[in-house]
Amino acid sequence: MFAKAKTEHRYVLLDLHAMWCHWCHVMDDKTYTNPEVQKLVEAHYVPVNVDADSDPALTARYGNWGWPATIVLAPDGTEIVKRRGYIPALGMTAMLKTIVADPNPGTSVQSAMKIVETRQGQLSRP
Repeated sequence: MFAKAKTEHRYVLLDLHAMWCHWCHVMDDKTYTNPEVQKLVEAHYVPVNVDADSDPALTARYGNWGWPATIVLAPDGTEIVKRRGYIPALGMTAMLKTIVADPNPGTSVQSAMKIVETRQGQLSRP
């Protein structure tokens, strides 16, 4: 898939879903059947649909994102966007267009913020 993406100057659109997931089916029925989404995917992306239950490695990597997980990668495998949950057609269209215009990794793929424990904000006993 990455070789094809590189040769064809496209991005990889990974749809990681589960057969038992309600919102995965809604996304298949509503988002991926939308003509504008289909047009953008055909023009700029190599679509890859994976059942999370069939690929433990991908599930381990993206399982915290919930289902469906939508990951867009550059032809070299660099993550550009990671999105969790249902994405309506309008939101998917906007995301796909934005990536074509600027494929730099977005905030969803940045390093996690370090959480530091503090005493501020703790509740006191009554």
